[in-house]
Amino acid sequence: MINAIIFDFDGVIADTEPLHYRAAAAVLAARDIHVSETDFYERLMGLSDEAFFRQVLHEAGRPVTGRVLHDLLVEKNNRYEAGMFGELRPLPGVPEFVAAAARRGPTAVCSGARRFEIEALLSHFQLRPFIHTIVSIDEARVSKPDPTGYRMTLRSLRNSHPNLAPGECLVIEDSLHGIAAARAAEMRVLAVQTHYDASQLSSAHACVANLESLSPDDAAGLVMSGFRVE
Repeated sequence: MINAIIFDFDGVIADTEPLHYRAAAAVLAARDIHVSETDFYERLMGLSDEAFFRQVLHEAGRPVTGRVLHDLLVEKNNRYEAGMFGELRPLPGVPEFVAAAARRGPTAVCSGARRFEIEALLSHFQLRPFIHTIVSIDEARVSKPDPTGYRMTLRSLRNSHPNLAPGECLVIEDSLHGIAAARAAEMRVLAVQTHYDASQLSSAHACVANLESLSPDDAAGLVMSGFRVE
């Protein structure tokens, strides 16, 4: 039985990934490092900003120092914040699904994004009252596919639901790193096809195009039955 629903943020609540990519690519290009959109979406999407920059710098043969990372993160975050309120909207069906999930039971967001971004956009979308707990990269400190964030989310949800088991949690994810993290935490995963097709998301328990016209009960049934959209 599914008793709690946990949302990833980027690519699940809103399609933030194109804005993240443009912001990161711009600050890297200024340093003569180039990351293609294809490479970003196929390999790097779902990493935290710090993990992303560490990997790209390493692959480019550049030094990975605290100062270099700090400067990249500050410049990238400034670019992202400049566009996020004007450009970003909830993905189809998300407002209705999130509200219904909160009526059904405990809800959470577990994301590699900064807490500021999550809180600000949830408030902007008028969804913050429907999310009971948030675990961001600020709390988890390590990036997906590490399961730490999802395990921390479960511990937080157990403050109000002490008997909640990992297998009673439905995670909604869009990235391969995110699916791997949730599965490592022994949770059920519903993948949404924001940037991948169903064949690429086969590691999830179930897969749908988006959350539009889907109820939380429907989603719970899908992950228990292993439904896939090809």
